[in-house]
Amino acid sequence: MSSPRRTLVVWDGQSLRQELLEALLQADRRGDEVIVALIKAEEGFSCTQPATGGRRIERLSGFLRSRLRSPLYLLPTKSGQLSMAQLALRLRYDAPVFAHLVTSEQTLARAAASLLGCTTQIVESDTGPDLLVDAPSPSLRRGLFVTRAQPFHLGHAACVQKIAEEMDEIIVLVALSETSHSLQNPATAGERLEMIHPYLQRIVPGRFHLAAAPYQLHTACNISELQLLLPSFERVYSNSRSVQVLAVSAGLRCSSVQSNVGVSGTQVRLALQCGDDLEGLLPPEVEAVLGRLGMRERLQRLASEEVREEN
Repeated sequence: MSSPRRTLVVWDGQSLRQELLEALLQADRRGDEVIVALIKAEEGFSCTQPATGGRRIERLSGFLRSRLRSPLYLLPTKSGQLSMAQLALRLRYDAPVFAHLVTSEQTLARAAASLLGCTTQIVESDTGPDLLVDAPSPSLRRGLFVTRAQPFHLGHAACVQKIAEEMDEIIVLVALSETSHSLQNPATAGERLEMIHPYLQRIVPGRFHLAAAPYQLHTACNISELQLLLPSFERVYSNSRSVQVLAVSAGLRCSSVQSNVGVSGTQVRLALQCGDDLEGLLPPEVEAVLGRLGMRERLQRLASEEVREEN
């Protein structure tokens, strides 16, 4: 199975001008999926970056989904400390695979063409009237589900369905996004987003947000930053005691997430590594993506004994 044709639009999401909207609509017509990387997501409350990353996602989500026919990824992206070349390389691993990049930054376009081998398009993003109407946001109850998703399995799927029954919308946060290519964490953040997105699109269409965060350590600062990067949420769902305590300290309600499905990530990774059948372990969308990514072969190679040549 071939990978979906995707365009990645790199944009801060503070305003939407006609030329950028046309580029989004063109990407929608040309490919199978559209990815928007909302850069400077860690910023807000300034003259140039007034809206936080989470507020931008809330404003854009309904607007874009009502106009695009293709599945949409709307990814908050921290970029303030990165050069354009570093940002291009980061997007290779933090976003699903894409073949075309749209940006207003010529340096980013040159870096992406050279380092990633993708085609690029330059658009003006700051001319003309803002097409976004800042209407009052509906009062939605959102739950944040934190998981490594290495890989996303039927146990995770059962948790998502349970949360969806309790909340209006669900935010699935892929944790440890910077960790990949090891036996315990084989998939990159972009690959994990790629396996989760089609499942959410089928089960809770229009009711989910999907993001990734790199935090290796659970700290109060990280929980607070998530409230900047993500749409507002009132409950955190996690089995991590540290996450639970920090969420409560931040004034958030917290719940553990238990399912009746006896599947673990360790079990799935071992089945992939040993070439065993995956029936009853994964949603079909995830199994298809793992096959396309060659995850079985990756885990088998990671598990193989290192051979060193003697000098």
